[in-house]
Amino acid sequence: VALHSLTSSHRNFCQILCERGAEYAILFLQRGENPMTFERYPELDTLLLANPGAVRDYKPEWGWDRYMVGGKMFAALLTTADDCAPEYQNHPMLTVKVAPEEGNFLQRQYPDILPGYYMNKQHWISVRLDGAVPQEEVMRLCKSGYALIFAKLTKKMQKEIFGE
Repeated sequence: VALHSLTSSHRNFCQILCERGAEYAILFLQRGENPMTFERYPELDTLLLANPGAVRDYKPEWGWDRYMVGGKMFAALLTTADDCAPEYQNHPMLTVKVAPEEGNFLQRQYPDILPGYYMNKQHWISVRLDGAVPQEEVMRLCKSGYALIFAKLTKKMQKEIFGE
């Protein structure tokens, strides 16, 4: 079948099948969801990639779209599985780097902000994207997570990212 003759949903399925494997594609099709988490949240994907030097990759072992700068992750978009803790189960999530005191504060403020899924619970939080956290707060967290990681890069790497 010629790729151009396929509908966009069929092209998307073919892309997922090639990039992520049959089991992953079928799981999300059975749920009736778009399996490319970053495509379900295009504004968030654009915001995360707008940071200087930011790149997105896919970690097949985890099923995560990771956002990194200087080879270090500052955020991830993912959908959790059926077999994880109930508070994380089957939610689209943003996992983002935070300062420990901020993470604790945010978890007290918003029921949809949890300790980082599959991450160090002191330095990472996970936000249920289908929950009630205001979009402005989610966007602020994305920028803050990037800033925390960027600040820890070597001065040389920081200059390279800015083309100096």
